[in-house]
Amino acid sequence: MIEVDLFIPVARNTVWECLTQNDHIHKWWGKGVLLHSRQGGQFYEPWTDRHGRTHNTRGVVTAIENRVRLQFDWQDESWPKPTRVEFLLSQVDGGTRVYVQHSGWEVFPDDQRKQLVDDHRLGWREVMDNFRDYCVKAK
Repeated sequence: MIEVDLFIPVARNTVWECLTQNDHIHKWWGKGVLLHSRQGGQFYEPWTDRHGRTHNTRGVVTAIENRVRLQFDWQDESWPKPTRVEFLLSQVDGGTRVYVQHSGWEVFPDDQRKQLVDDHRLGWREVMDNFRDYCVKAK
């Protein structure tokens, strides 16, 4: 499982808007990323690996609670089954705590799992650092 826990010195309403509105998402995650922030909404992320190959990650929003929780499936086109990504937001003194969990890696054989988790852990750290920096500028 991958976990990222960060503090953003911005009100939860602003953090939620930056997380769920495509005009913000394009600025901190990437222009091609698309999220329909509603139950059953689609998620799409085109990306390029370190070998220059293009991939597409897709998912469906499986749970959403306004300003509190966003959860969606996460599956690359070559994966046998989806994994799950969940964002949890809580208001704390001076800002917002954002907790991200990417789980479900047991669908992969042991020989693939470690590399996938390691690669995604690095990716999530970078994406969430971008997110924190963007939220601070957007407030």
